Amino acid sequence: MKILTIDRQVREMGRLRTGYTEGKRPVKSKTWIFTSPSAEVVAAAAELWGGTPQKWKPLGSGGEQYRVITGASAIDCLLPEGGNVLFSAYEMWSKGGAQRRCDGLQEKLSGRECLCAAEFGEQFYLDAPKDKVCKATTRLSVILPDMPDIGTYRVETHSYYATSEIGGTYDLLRSAQPTGVLPVRIAIEQRSRVAKGQTKHFPVVTMGLRGATGAEVLHGAIPNLTPAGQLGGGTAQVGAATAARAIEAAVEPAVDPITPAQVEALAAAAREAGFGEAHREDLMAGISNIVGRPVESPEDLTEQESGPVIDALRQRARRVAERAGEDAS
Repeated sequence: MKILTIDRQVREMGRLRTGYTEGKRPVKSKTWIFTSPSAEVVAAAAELWGGTPQKWKPLGSGGEQYRVITGASAIDCLLPEGGNVLFSAYEMWSKGGAQRRCDGLQEKLSGRECLCAAEFGEQFYLDAPKDKVCKATTRLSVILPDMPDIGTYRVETHSYYATSEIGGTYDLLRSAQPTGVLPVRIAIEQRSRVAKGQTKHFPVVTMGLRGATGAEVLHGAIPNLTPAGQLGGGTAQVGAATAARAIEAAVEPAVDPITPAQVEALAAAAREAGFGEAHREDLMAGISNIVGRPVESPEDLTEQESGPVIDALRQRARRVAERAGEDAS
């Protein structure tokens, strides 16, 4: 039993930031900065991505924490599922807390139309003084599999471009793979923009997929990441669950060849999932990604590998059928 009016969520272990302060002067960082109330968390981040842990106090009334300015501009992580993973809004804050929170059309705290657009026009985020209007704010929760304990880390950015691109990437990934944990990479990317004769250089937080191709994304063949498919070395490996369990048990995985019945079942599942002859390359790329090695033909699979592949194709077939039913209605 659970309380239906309270959302369950994993605790936040720390935050990944793109800037820090020297005194009260803000400084943009080209590498990720970890902050946390836990000295153990910050020490583990320093061991994985470099830097020197130090005590740190946020501006304002926040209590003392710890931070490390790492040497990594890109970090591999996992994207959990759930409704609290991604949040985006135009926001304005003061010492008294949030003053505005807007979806671009309506300011939610007052119930009025977008106040910034009414005062400065629809492109207020480009034309208006930055301290006079809301900032595009995105908060993304990720899991760092090599860090101690279990919890999420918040990535927060106030970049208009990051809000647009992270939101678009998230929608694309979840439309292709609605459930399951997905392997992603978050990075601080350096960009430049020319406006009114001046070139401005600025960082943008990006999120990209690991362990799959663009074709697999579009065909909904991104394999879910499972604990058994997680190997060491700081990189999340997709698939190869059977081999991973064998490594953990210190035994050699079985290598029985795929049976004719399994070849037939795989072919049927592929057809139901929408993979015809014209999509053979995409199908083989997806299968290779699931099992964690190059596969040129279904006959190259082992008996143990064929099961997860068939299951993945049947899951995709069900999603295709569900979408077809929604379109028909």
